[in-house]
Amino acid sequence: MLHKRTINEIKRDLKKGLSGASKGCDYNVNKKKIIDYLEETEFKDKKYTKKELKEIIDAFLSAISVCTEAGACVTFARFGSFKKKTTKATTKKLSKKQQEMLGVKKKKLDVPAKIVAKFTASKKFFEVKIPKRKK
Repeated sequence: MLHKRTINEIKRDLKKGLSGASKGCDYNVNKKKIIDYLEETEFKDKKYTKKELKEIIDAFLSAISVCTEAGACVTFARFGSFKKKTTKATTKKLSKKQQEMLGVKKKKLDVPAKIVAKFTASKKFFEVKIPKRKK
């Protein structure tokens, strides 16, 4: 299981072959890299194929999406929770450049209310001490 490994071991394994980080991140990890990581480390003894691991992760993400869309709050202890949130309808000011790009002469734009997914990390999520990256 993941919690039996140290943070440094996980970081070392994830950094192998990774390049190009987003602003504020040490490195990027996407679904494919997580599948590769799980196949090489956590599920090595179980003999899952990458295709099976991809199906498991897709099913997991789909379940979160469906439950959240239905109005449920999906919570994972020591990780965080996903829930549906409705944003308010607002009015935004448009700059001259934005007016030119949109081809409108209005200085204000009405933005309708919409439903978005929101993730809130738990307090335990941030208690993991990860050493800062050396520059």
